[in-house]
Amino acid sequence: MKFFKYLIIITLYFGNTVVFSKTINSTYTVEWKSIQLGELYWNIALNEDDYSINFDLKSSGVLGALYTYESKSIALGKISRGTLITDIYTSTSKNSKRSRYENIQFNKDGSIQNIDLSKQLSNDQLKLQNKLISQYINFIDPISLLTNYSIFKDNSNQMVIDGSNIYKTNFRKLNYQINKEMNPTQYKGNIDVYEITFSSFYGLHKKNKKNNLKKITLYYLESGEIDFPLEIKIESKKFTASLYLKSYTAS
Repeated sequence: MKFFKYLIIITLYFGNTVVFSKTINSTYTVEWKSIQLGELYWNIALNEDDYSINFDLKSSGVLGALYTYESKSIALGKISRGTLITDIYTSTSKNSKRSRYENIQFNKDGSIQNIDLSKQLSNDQLKLQNKLISQYINFIDPISLLTNYSIFKDNSNQMVIDGSNIYKTNFRKLNYQINKEMNPTQYKGNIDVYEITFSSFYGLHKKNKKNNLKKITLYYLESGEIDFPLEIKIESKKFTASLYLKSYTAS
């Protein structure tokens, strides 16, 4: 289901304060038109020099009864000058019909050491992939980039690679606040609004591939009572869905 693939690419932007060492565990409910689609479990472990991130998405609710989906993604790397630098990124996903995986190893300069995919590539697809990744260094995986945005507020020029695409994103705080009740988390107060947009996008194995994601909007409590987004709204050309913070702990 394409929604879940988009969710893996974009998904979560976390806390605003850097504390070493720190462990963050959170759960989000994924909804579309008030219908529960799944749950997202995001766990981050930050140490002085390295980090690990785990991302687990499962179908649930009405969708879970009709369509079984699960994905697990892991990022491991180093922390340098307040920025996450990926060493290894792995992602596996499966539904009732098929399963897939992506394994990516990074060099110290951010260039790609190796890509191992479940997808069988033609010679033309492999040439396109190698051409694109040879044009850049300073790659980062999607999970680490999103954590950089949220924890370090780092809107870097790193190119994101997820095994299927490469792209750049921009992260900015909008110059307004809103006051709303964040259902179903039921927090009230002034809300700071942030926006993620895509400045470039290339399919690794398909020329002129289109990015269907339009933008992602994140809503934080201004008070800092909860330093994770209370809601993450995903807008694509085909749907709009929201992730609502269900629970989180930080230690």
